[in-house]
Amino acid sequence: MILLVTYNYSCRALISIIKIMRTKIFTTELTERECQILYLVANGYSNAEIANSLCLSTNTIKAVMAVILKKLNARNRAQAVFVATKKNLLDNALVP
Repeated sequence: MILLVTYNYSCRALISIIKIMRTKIFTTELTERECQILYLVANGYSNAEIANSLCLSTNTIKAVMAVILKKLNARNRAQAVFVATKKNLLDNALVP
């Protein structure tokens, strides 16, 4: 527990994402941040460009994309965008 306090914000975010990925309860609901990231992916942004625009690390973007792929049961970014568009998940994405 003491070691977790010394981690910076992005490491704590990654730990939270890993915990979510390990849970056995799956949901197709995307968080606001996941919708933002997927919206930027749909508009052709790379992980580095998304990280710069949202002030996050590229590793955080990769981890969030892994969670999105798992939630949407998609094999790649293109399929994730397709599924999200089909389910109207990107209509209300708040983009910075």
